[in-house]
Amino acid sequence: MNAVIECIEEEYAPFFAWRRRRRDGWKWLWFHLRGPALPGPFGFLLTLAGVWRFARPPRRVCDIPKEEYFQCTIVTTCGSLGSYGMGGPGFFGLQCRKKRKTFWIIFTLRGAEGWLTLDARLIASSLSAAEKKAYAKQGNISMETVHGGTVESVDYLPSSIQIKIKKEDAMHVLELRRDGKTVPPWRGSGDKKKFRDTELLEDALVVSRRANLWTEG
Repeated sequence: MNAVIECIEEEYAPFFAWRRRRRDGWKWLWFHLRGPALPGPFGFLLTLAGVWRFARPPRRVCDIPKEEYFQCTIVTTCGSLGSYGMGGPGFFGLQCRKKRKTFWIIFTLRGAEGWLTLDARLIASSLSAAEKKAYAKQGNISMETVHGGTVESVDYLPSSIQIKIKKEDAMHVLELRRDGKTVPPWRGSGDKKKFRDTELLEDALVVSRRANLWTEG
């Protein structure tokens, strides 16, 4: 099973924006029975009213200028992003704001919270009661710890991605490792959470304006 889940982001916009949208990589979608948030299955009514649905692959963080996210403030976090219509893959995102612009930095992994550590500790909301006991020595931490902090850097290392977040006088490190050594294995199978040799860490971290991400299942 691949670690990184492919997805597209979708947005509604007035039909007359299609030229600018096309330059930015968006494609017009004519009709779908699903849709980002509201109006869901009634989206075709918006199409008839001149409000179209556009889609594109979300941009990787490594492909955008650092100035777009450097020193942005983390407003909140969410571990239930993404959808395939009947459920969701559990992407994890940091909602950020910079100069009145709001956007999301998102890990596109299934149950992404369970792949991450913050300051070398596990994310509390990703753990079952049994896992909290089993990994008591490593400890766990709430993601609320970094709410209100600022993103200082996103560092791509050979074996991990590290997002450094400064809050007050403390520097926190949110880390995704490709070998899964620091996080619990998959429940049930007991298999280690790890990337395939052919997968890139860079593909696992994307940016999206509204976090309306859709997968194939």
